[in-house]
Amino acid sequence: MAKKKSKRVVSTQGKTQSSTVVNITVGDGKGLSVYTPYISTPNFTFFFERPSTEFDRSSLQLPHMFALKNGFSLVTDGSKLVGIEFAKQISQLFINYLNAESISKHTCRKIAIGAQHFIKFIAEKHPPCQRVENLQFHMLHEAVMAQTHEISTQIKSFLVKVLSRHPFTKTLGGKASDIPLPLKQKLSVENEDFDSLTNEKSYSDREMCQILTYCVYEIERMRSHLNAINSVTKESLGDDFVGFEKTVRGIKGVTAKVNQFFENENYEAIYQNMLYSAQCERAGMTVENPPIPFRIAAFVGNKVRNEGIDLSEQYEAFKSHVCRHYEPPGHFPNWISHFKLMDKQPTALVALYTMTVTGKNGETIFSIQRNYDGVPWYEHYDKYLGVSNETHLTQKVVRLIGKKQKGKVVKNISIRVPMNSSLFVYLKLLDDIINDPSRDLFFNGATTSKIFFYLKEFFLKSYPVLSDDGKVIESINTRKIRKTFVGNLLLKAIDEVSDGESLVTKMQQALNHNSFDTTFHSYIMKTGTASHIIDASLVALTTDMLNKALHFQGRICEDAEQKTSSKSVYLCDCTDDTKPTHGIPIAERCKKYDMCLGCERAEVYSHHIKNIWYRTMQYDAIAAENPLISSGLLADRRQIAHDTIARFRCEHPDGEWLADTAFEEAVQAYTKGDMLVPPVMQF
Repeated sequence: MAKKKSKRVVSTQGKTQSSTVVNITVGDGKGLSVYTPYISTPNFTFFFERPSTEFDRSSLQLPHMFALKNGFSLVTDGSKLVGIEFAKQISQLFINYLNAESISKHTCRKIAIGAQHFIKFIAEKHPPCQRVENLQFHMLHEAVMAQTHEISTQIKSFLVKVLSRHPFTKTLGGKASDIPLPLKQKLSVENEDFDSLTNEKSYSDREMCQILTYCVYEIERMRSHLNAINSVTKESLGDDFVGFEKTVRGIKGVTAKVNQFFENENYEAIYQNMLYSAQCERAGMTVENPPIPFRIAAFVGNKVRNEGIDLSEQYEAFKSHVCRHYEPPGHFPNWISHFKLMDKQPTALVALYTMTVTGKNGETIFSIQRNYDGVPWYEHYDKYLGVSNETHLTQKVVRLIGKKQKGKVVKNISIRVPMNSSLFVYLKLLDDIINDPSRDLFFNGATTSKIFFYLKEFFLKSYPVLSDDGKVIESINTRKIRKTFVGNLLLKAIDEVSDGESLVTKMQQALNHNSFDTTFHSYIMKTGTASHIIDASLVALTTDMLNKALHFQGRICEDAEQKTSSKSVYLCDCTDDTKPTHGIPIAERCKKYDMCLGCERAEVYSHHIKNIWYRTMQYDAIAAENPLISSGLLADRRQIAHDTIARFRCEHPDGEWLADTAFEEAVQAYTKGDMLVPPVMQF
């Protein structure tokens, strides 16, 4: 252990120093060192700023640590990640530590490397944090637990020996020394995740936004087309039924009636007969004389050859009428298979959507089982969560199981799917389309290579996805797909378009708009911290908001902790509404309900999360209608709300799926106009 020195003089001045240094103090300034660009100890000199070539450091104690260009400098490099003030605060704490303890250069280097990893973690996961006073204990805990054992040890050493010297850390509600280290993992070929070794840079927000928008648009068209197929009956066709059964009209009779509809420009009658024919074939019936468009094409050709009558314009009108209902993507070679939903598109699109909202790769997704001990997937409830057939629909969760192979070890990967989620709806849609309850695998034996060949050849030719540099993406790489949750809000964007071409136009206009990140992406994508819904540090945050570093000030609680003495309000429970800490004057009791999450009296339980989601949607609506109003106090409250959800994901045992489920419930309520919380009135 390092020994304290009772009589020690440490020089922090060199012969010359060309850089200008602003001296600041940390917190209240009591007992903390003034910032200087370096500190020289009897064993080494620790540089916080990379010295200029003109600076004479010949008289300073060797070795000179972190003075070279390839070394990480706490202030020179750290300030680019977390801001100059935060970087200097950490440097001041190092000065305080090195003035009090005698340590070797080796020990100091390890602690400094821990500081480097901590700074990078905060910059990536909590970018609004711009000073020590913005830290919260869960951030320290995450920083240690999210790393390998070796790096975690270095970070914890920095937190315990250096950061804990800041007076503010005494108010965090926990000690860094109590944070456990992750267990050491024995490296072996069997346990090595080769995906992580070859992982490429993920698709950007804009790229993911395009892929998902086009994917959901086609899935919704697919769902509408299946409903149309299942809705038509022989009775609904009436006299327009062409009688394609062999015993009714025969091939000549069917051809004659179809041609008659065509000549009379009764294209809808042909389309309805095509739907009914597809329904019969999908049900396993043999259709001897289906009313396929090839009959009409032959009829048009014969008219030109035999009678000199050109019906090409009428034929184009017919094709436009049918394709308006369900046009195949790209240059798909088998239009009839596509029309009958018996091609690869349903499987490809639902698989793509499943990968994005679960974050699982193709290997896991395509190995998902369809049945579990004789129970269909949609009734395979997650018993670990206490879900049963009697559980209310809004709380039901099914548990799917796929495989992941690492070396010689094959692991089961569980995927939780709330039954009121968009993912469940789309999985059930594909299950109905495939219509084979006895199949072993849910995606019916599809593979990553086959599915993404289809997406490349047909999907991307109809819907060009533009990269950040404006180039068209030629294929979809599963390793670049990142977890992105898209709820029903995405449907608002596609409801307003009439066809795929207009959707592409609308999307590209949005991409070229200066406010893309704060409008289209913010209100449609909803991507987020822990890779789910909204990343409060990336979406719609101005530099001003980043500097404010607004955070949830209350506690995340489990339902068993709920107290009868607390007052239930819209966004949380309040432990004492007579002593709020949000800083706004009140009368006898606080009624500033939009300030609750910024108050230390707040306790958030699982049932509050959907209300908080709903409130953020109300904030978004105000921002869309009047950005000037939203840019002030409401923007701050919106930031705190999203930070609350991020904290809930991290600190609640079931935070991930509970937050996802709550988002779906909030979206459904918002789109239906159901009021979960009152309108925003407190500006």
